[in-house]
Amino acid sequence: MSSQEKQSQRLVRADFGASKGVLYLVVSICLCLLVSSTLALSKRSGETIEFWHLSAKIQAPRVGTHQLWRARYTNFEYGYSITIPRGLVGLSPPAPWPQHGIEITLSRNHHAHILTNADFSAIDYPSLDAAVDSDLKEPENNAQEVQVVNRHREWLGHLEAIRVMVRYKDAVSGATFVEETTTAIRRAKRPEEGVLYTIKLVTPEQRYESNRKVFESILRSWRLRRLSQ
Repeated sequence: MSSQEKQSQRLVRADFGASKGVLYLVVSICLCLLVSSTLALSKRSGETIEFWHLSAKIQAPRVGTHQLWRARYTNFEYGYSITIPRGLVGLSPPAPWPQHGIEITLSRNHHAHILTNADFSAIDYPSLDAAVDSDLKEPENNAQEVQVVNRHREWLGHLEAIRVMVRYKDAVSGATFVEETTTAIRRAKRPEEGVLYTIKLVTPEQRYESNRKVFESILRSWRLRRLSQ
């Protein structure tokens, strides 16, 4: 190969490297603009948009418009985590939508599921009992013959909690359902930073005994985490 040909090849490689660097720069600028515009939009609308730092071992592949979780779900914004039993999947909205918790379906028709939720609404209630009473007063869609079967205090991690079991009939199908909810409050120095936690099991009565075991497993795995700054 002549010296002129070698010089031509070096020039081609240099041009390719420069083009590649420019491409990376353009992509980086576009991503920064996208994040900046998203944050600016959230400030104008007053909506909180949360971005998550997720471990590859925790985050499952995204399907459709939702995020799937396996093995463990950790919510950094509201400071809690749970273990998802083997064979089950947690479903939540994808980033950058606000993420308060997940839904774990226990049946193909979604009639049986477990919901976890957390938000900064603890300031709205003077006590834990008041929060539970407010939840019980909310009318259930298509629910008839609502009956509070049991209500007692227990612990959710290191937080004092109240557990309530409710039985009702579905007005459409006539089937009897059981809802079991555990509620806890994490108080903070600044009241507006207090977190209200709820974990709820919804199941047809005939599946209650088997689904309750899954519910108990999730409650035992529930842990407080440090709140994001």
